[in-house]
Amino acid sequence: MYVVTKTEANRIRDECVRSGWKVLRLPAGISSKDEFFEGVRQTLPLDPPLESNRSWDALADSLWSGLDALSDENILIVWPDASRMEALAADEFAIANSILAEIPDSLADREATVGATKHLVVLQVH
Repeated sequence: MYVVTKTEANRIRDECVRSGWKVLRLPAGISSKDEFFEGVRQTLPLDPPLESNRSWDALADSLWSGLDALSDENILIVWPDASRMEALAADEFAIANSILAEIPDSLADREATVGATKHLVVLQVH
């Protein structure tokens, strides 16, 4: 997970697109747990799909499985204006941030992915 400016995020995204990476982008303006869950449901792969916003653990598991199921080996997730949620819902932001920070390591783990590792980079745009 990297915290970057909008300019830096755009540069990295453009480079990833040129290099054939799968680029996923959360909606801008997320400011609460409900909006985060909805943004993830709209833009990121989930397996199984989530019907509620009750469980952060269910979100983490579903997101991990959804990303793991992608055929792409290199994935970039961009979270624009992440500082908005940090300012308005700090506790919920910390949990969301933790989930997004942990997934890259577990997707890179040969044991966890049965040898089909992924290179995931998450950009938090501030």
